[in-house]
Amino acid sequence: MVINSLLVNEICSKTASELSSELNNTETKKVPLSLGLITGFKILSNYGPKINVRLVPAGAASADYETELTNSGINGVNYKVYINIKASVKIISPLCNKSLEITRKYMLADITFTGTVPNAYLNLPGLYKTE
Repeated sequence: MVINSLLVNEICSKTASELSSELNNTETKKVPLSLGLITGFKILSNYGPKINVRLVPAGAASADYETELTNSGINGVNYKVYINIKASVKIISPLCNKSLEITRKYMLADITFTGTVPNAYLNLPGLYKTE
C-alpha cells in the first residue's frame, strides 16, 4: 500500500489555506468564562462569576498528515491516514492574555488488508525482539 503523497499534501494545503482564510475573516467573539477557569486551576474551573473575554484568531492554521499501521487479527493489517489540523486563538481579558492552540485529528482513510489464515498459528511473545 502506497499513499498518494501529492494528493494528501494538496488536501492538507487547501485545508490549511481555507481555514486560515476563515480565521482571518472571523470577527472577535465575546465568550463568558467563569473566573475559576481563567485562573488555570482545574478544580476551580466551574466556579466564580462569569467574565466576558474576547477570542481573537491569531496566526495561520496548519495541516499535516499522519499514517498508522497496526495488526488486525491473524494475518491482517489495518492502515489509517489522518489529517492533523492546528489553529491558534488568543484569549484577551482584563485579567490575562493567553494564546491557545486548537488541534483536531480527522480520519481520511481506514483500510484493513487481510491475508489467508494459516492452518496453524503459534504466537510466542518476546521471541522476536526489535530494538
